[in-house]
Amino acid sequence: MKTARDVCAVDLHVFGSEGKSNQIKDFFCRRLKNRTLIELSPDKYVPSWLYQGTKAWQSLNDDEKKRLNDIFAKVNAKNEKLWQAQAEQIFDALIPYTKMIPCGEDLGVNLACLAPTMEKYGILHLNVVRWTRDWSTDGQPYIPFENYCPLDVTTTSVHDSTTIRQWWTEERESARAFEKAFGPKPKVSKSADVLAKEKPMLADGDFSPKVAAFVLEKSAETAGAWFINPLQDWLSLEKKYWQKEEQDERINVPGSVSPFNWTYRMSVPLETLLKDEKLSAKIKEIAKLHDKEKSK
Repeated sequence: MKTARDVCAVDLHVFGSEGKSNQIKDFFCRRLKNRTLIELSPDKYVPSWLYQGTKAWQSLNDDEKKRLNDIFAKVNAKNEKLWQAQAEQIFDALIPYTKMIPCGEDLGVNLACLAPTMEKYGILHLNVVRWTRDWSTDGQPYIPFENYCPLDVTTTSVHDSTTIRQWWTEERESARAFEKAFGPKPKVSKSADVLAKEKPMLADGDFSPKVAAFVLEKSAETAGAWFINPLQDWLSLEKKYWQKEEQDERINVPGSVSPFNWTYRMSVPLETLLKDEKLSAKIKEIAKLHDKEKSK
């Protein structure tokens, strides 16, 4: 067994109930994730995505870690040329022959050839607002929306992330940083203590339709050409459409195999949404904010 999919495919009911079977599978899945190297074929290995956090990696001394990291870097540099050549071969065969606008899902692995190749072919980037920050600067500030590249798709969430409702609830520091970056700017003459007493931060309270509107309205100010959000984030504008638990609105948890992934369904019929003039009006007003920014 080499992957979590292999583990889940094994019938373990001989060991007891379904609950016991799932416990055994979860144990082996955790062991698989704790591998430093993944065997592709005899004597051929690649490092796992989170190899630096594995138990085996922690058992190595500094010299051993450096030697392995040097090997990984050398292989990656060689692969960069292969990845770029393959990408250009595919794009040359596709992009000139369609009127569709190409958009790249450039999250995850940050290849050195990624940005210049996308720019060369005019491929739109995908910016998930909560992750679009200057990670190399102290405090990791959010990138101002006016600085987003015009060749961008801006979104509040993706299928592999939490919704803005769950993000606001579980990642308070990220939410506070968002509010400090894009919320109303306090008067300089007033101290932090006075400001806190006058108007507490939204990020210190519970998620609400007001918070949803704040996040969506500010995100709509992006300079990116496209502003496309998951349905769940739009539905968060009306509490009656919320599911009971925030996590139930999520689509997928990457790196996991479970009965939950990819089972999300709308909590209300489409016909009901079509008749909801209040929600439609809210969405239209937010869309106008983006249209206004693009026309500047």
